[in-house]
Amino acid sequence: MKRYAVVLLVLAVFLIPVVPAAEVAVQESLELATFDAAWEIIRDTHFDPTLNGVDWEQVRNELRPKAAETENAAELRPILLEMVGRLGQSHFSVIPKSAVEAESEAAGGGEGGGGEGDVGMDLRVLGEALVVTAVDETGPAGTAGIKTGWLLQSVNGTPVSKWLELVRENEDWRSTGLRFMVVAMGSLTGSPGSTVDCVFIDGADTERAVELTRRAAPGEPVKLGNLPPFQTRFGSEQIDSETHGVIVGVLNFNFWMVPVAVQIDNAVDRFRDGDGLVFDLRGNLGGVGGMVMGVAGHILDEKVSLGTFSTRTQTLNFNTNPRRVNRKGERVKPFAGPVAILVDGLSASTTEMFAAGLQEAGRARVFGRTSAGAVLPAYVDSLPNGDVLYHAIADYRTLSGVQVEGQGVQPDETIQLDRTALLEGRDQVMEAALKWIGEEIKKQDRSGS
Repeated sequence: MKRYAVVLLVLAVFLIPVVPAAEVAVQESLELATFDAAWEIIRDTHFDPTLNGVDWEQVRNELRPKAAETENAAELRPILLEMVGRLGQSHFSVIPKSAVEAESEAAGGGEGGGGEGDVGMDLRVLGEALVVTAVDETGPAGTAGIKTGWLLQSVNGTPVSKWLELVRENEDWRSTGLRFMVVAMGSLTGSPGSTVDCVFIDGADTERAVELTRRAAPGEPVKLGNLPPFQTRFGSEQIDSETHGVIVGVLNFNFWMVPVAVQIDNAVDRFRDGDGLVFDLRGNLGGVGGMVMGVAGHILDEKVSLGTFSTRTQTLNFNTNPRRVNRKGERVKPFAGPVAILVDGLSASTTEMFAAGLQEAGRARVFGRTSAGAVLPAYVDSLPNGDVLYHAIADYRTLSGVQVEGQGVQPDETIQLDRTALLEGRDQVMEAALKWIGEEIKKQDRSGS
């Protein structure tokens, strides 16, 4: 069940207060009432009156008899998932009541974070393999000697190839990379103190069997509505690049959640006198959409629209708010130096708004790989049986009308994963961003600006 919660956390972004479920008719079974409630909610709130061209009445006629035959939430859930999957869009899913309760109960336990445990490494898809792209040197993977560039072969005896078969069988899932990562990370996470047996191929192409003891996941658990908590992490560092002759501030965080806002503000203030800023949003899965207006205000000296949300009845403009006062109450000017945004296939939702909007405004240059293309704002609704329906209620477009959903943000500089570079400990995407910032500073110096 915990793995299922992880799957849904990947897509659970752009949260808006919960809408109460419809009253349940006494004569109906709980399962049938739940099916009807979910079907009606989507019919009434989907931003597209044509429901992405899907015959919603036909979907109901086909699946409702199957729902009537179910006897509990576990039997009904696959039918609900099939129903929302017919739409072929992101930000539609069903979260089990038990997953929400279990994750919420666990969120307060363990040192340094919530009750969910991890092994301290990041993975990405490379061809038909999973490659280690980052290692926390102080975490279980780091202390066990695992390095970037190693290939994960199996977890607890299950080959990675089986996961790939699993995600390819489900046509309703959108991005293979996103699907693959969700299954992999779901297998690697668990209770702090528990162990997981992994087999890797190391840099010498030798098989390595490693037992890892999960730690309490670092970061702060943030609870929103009736969704499982988001384990939110923030980091920042200053890079003094002698190669490119620049001093650059780097900010990285995995979710756009309100507690991170203060940390972003303070980090930008620390790096205000540097040459450039890098927002490393690789793997950032989204969060509270409204945060982009304030964060972008740190680097824009005038109001700029980062795009629009459109429902059936109204349009909301995401206009930036230039930040002219810092947290100390001191007068400041928005940062005027070069800004780079790093993305990959696990950069989704709010991150895509931020990257696409600033890219189109000409205020930031995007590096890395095409983002997830999952950028629809959504509601969360409690269903009669206690499960949670997660469903999109608006479409996002950039100011010029570019659709990011299903397309992703296209980087200005595309840098594909390279195992050799990873084995050498190199971050080619960061290197490209630093090089560009150095070139921009040299241009400014030559022009005297």
